[in-house]
Amino acid sequence: MIALYYGPVTDNKCYTCDVSCKTCFGPQSLDCSSCFTGWLLDQEGSCVEHCPSGYFAHPETQLCEECSPTCERCEETRDKCVSCKKGKYRLLLHEGTCWSNCPE
Repeated sequence: MIALYYGPVTDNKCYTCDVSCKTCFGPQSLDCSSCFTGWLLDQEGSCVEHCPSGYFAHPETQLCEECSPTCERCEETRDKCVSCKKGKYRLLLHEGTCWSNCPE
């Protein structure tokens, strides 16, 4: 099934969504509002197979959601870090959490 969206109010027509979108609000690949099963909607409005670094795939909403500020990459939830951000201070990964010092 081809998804359609309403065009400008002035022309009262329906237009085809980009093939990557399940539903959309415009004709471009960055105009998706939902994706087909197995795809994820990223922060830019594109349907992607994998979320970019700093985001995780929310299993229920099929959205790429932002990881905790200390996580470089996370999975399942925003606070379950797989790797820590690199920056001014070294962060240590322990049981899915990034720490500035090893926990006691």
